Amino acid sequence: MIRETPSPKASAAAVPVMEGAAVGKIRALKTNGYGFIEGNDKAVRFFHLSDLINRADWDRMRIGNVVRFIAHESAKGPAALQVGLITD
Repeated sequence: MIRETPSPKASAAAVPVMEGAAVGKIRALKTNGYGFIEGNDKAVRFFHLSDLINRADWDRMRIGNVVRFIAHESAKGPAALQVGLITD
């Protein structure tokens, strides 16, 4: 099966499908480049601006936006990696 590559102008809904990815909503955003995601499993996970797939998503993110991410357990607790904005 061939997958089409989204164009650079594709909507935020064109976040690449990631094996093992979870879905959640932005719960909080802080002005110094980090935030928290509440996953469908109700776990709250930390993420940093550097964890975004598309760094430009940071400026469009709002509390309540739906995101896709890889759940990770860091030394400091639950975290989200490879965060991609699904709805804005």
